[in-house]
Amino acid sequence: MYGMSVASNYKTYGEKFYTSDHFLSTAGSIGSFFNGVVRALYGWLMDNASFKQCLGSVLCLQILGNLLLVLLPDDSVAFVLALCVSYMTVGSYFVIFPT
Repeated sequence: MYGMSVASNYKTYGEKFYTSDHFLSTAGSIGSFFNGVVRALYGWLMDNASFKQCLGSVLCLQILGNLLLVLLPDDSVAFVLALCVSYMTVGSYFVIFPT
């Protein structure tokens, strides 16, 4: 899964562009917050939308996060946003595929 890969390796990847461990830890904490929030959001979305719509939105989020990491690696705002989007996909997969 894309989101798990980024969640596991974001600090190693981020150390190439950012020297502040505090920044990377804060970015990970913000991403974890989004992981929790999106679970409730996708729970509601799964009740009110089709499976294809939910999965399609997750796939679009993955594309956005990947593009942000690849195209803007040294932009701190884009890095945090990509990390948040990646964590959001992790949370949404656990709602869409609960088993």
